[in-house]
Amino acid sequence: MGIFSNIVTAIKGHANEAGEKIVDANLMTILDQQIRDSTEALNTAKAEKSKLVARKIRKEREVADLQAEYDKLIVGAKAANEAGNTDDLDAFVERAQKIEQNKNEAQAQADSYAKSADRCEGQVRQAQNNIETLKRRVESAKAEEAVIKAQKAASTNTLASNGALAGAMDSLDRLEQRQADQQALLDAAAEEERASSGADLEDKLAKYTTGKSKSAADILASL
Repeated sequence: MGIFSNIVTAIKGHANEAGEKIVDANLMTILDQQIRDSTEALNTAKAEKSKLVARKIRKEREVADLQAEYDKLIVGAKAANEAGNTDDLDAFVERAQKIEQNKNEAQAQADSYAKSADRCEGQVRQAQNNIETLKRRVESAKAEEAVIKAQKAASTNTLASNGALAGAMDSLDRLEQRQADQQALLDAAAEEERASSGADLEDKLAKYTTGKSKSAADILASL
């Protein structure tokens, strides 16, 4: 059971390691996709904020219309009161009370939409700033990655060039050594040839006799 557990753990470890390598190899692609996803979510948030603003505007217009109707009813109620028409006065007042209630409800909804829109605006602005910051950091990371790749390529090429140069120097050393060995063999063969032909003895004799000419007295004495 312990062995099986260790095998499972090892498999999980290799899987995690492989997964991390895949992620590391595709970090730029992943970052670009995450930015696109964030931008899409931001656009959705902007659309929702626009809907909130539109609802707020509609409610504000409704409040304005109700306020105008309320004011008109109050004018009518005052006129009916001055005329002593209690029936019309009661009708106008009752209607004005309902209108005022509707207006207050509409105003509360408009205020709620306004608060939600303001809160959403702040969140959208913050998200926009975060995305812009992330984009700048990603672009900087891409530039840095390009520099690192260029440095690696230059280093690799330099090492390859140095390796090739070292190989060429070794080859030249071997060639020069081989030529020296061949020349030594040729010189030895020439020496053996001279010794076998008697030329070597002649050379030795010439070393003792060359430059030593006989005088006239020596020549006459030998006659």
